[in-house]
Amino acid sequence: MKIEEIILFVIGAICFYFVFSEKYKSKEVFRDIIFTILLIDLYFFAVLEVIEPNETLLKGGIYGSYLSLLPFVLIAFVLIIMIWSFGNKLTEEKQVTYLIWMLSYIVLIFSFIYFLIYDNNKCAFMYVENTEWYELAFDFLYYSFSRGLTFGGGTIEPMSFLAKLCSMVQTVIFYFIIGKALVNYKETKK
Repeated sequence: MKIEEIILFVIGAICFYFVFSEKYKSKEVFRDIIFTILLIDLYFFAVLEVIEPNETLLKGGIYGSYLSLLPFVLIAFVLIIMIWSFGNKLTEEKQVTYLIWMLSYIVLIFSFIYFLIYDNNKCAFMYVENTEWYELAFDFLYYSFSRGLTFGGGTIEPMSFLAKLCSMVQTVIFYFIIGKALVNYKETKK
């Protein structure tokens, strides 16, 4: 195990303890912050497994190489459930929390997708200058965040068809969710 894997594993274990500990269940804001740190930790761990796969995981055959996708499949599943139930019997405060979580999940999912696109085709994005795995992971996290909140992606530009398509899909999903949140807010004010 590399030192990066150990550090990410320890951060994840500490976050799991805080999220599932009975002592911190009443402190919802603290638990939400720790859960966010856990999701970001899972993102960096998945990126590390794509760049430098763990040899023990790959001994399990072809399925071991897809293990890094597991956190994102779970996040996508939770996101679909959240979108489906958004606005149903939620207070205004819970709707805002739901909205922030849904947008955060979308940023994490699409940043990993952008990273996979770049990992398979180095010409898919223009102005990607970093070479270390953690710098690339942060670059695509930044790109996904800025792509979702604005129509631009900062300094990184998609060049391949797939990268452009994913960027457009992310923007549409972001604005769809924000639009749905505004409609739900307007309905609760009536």
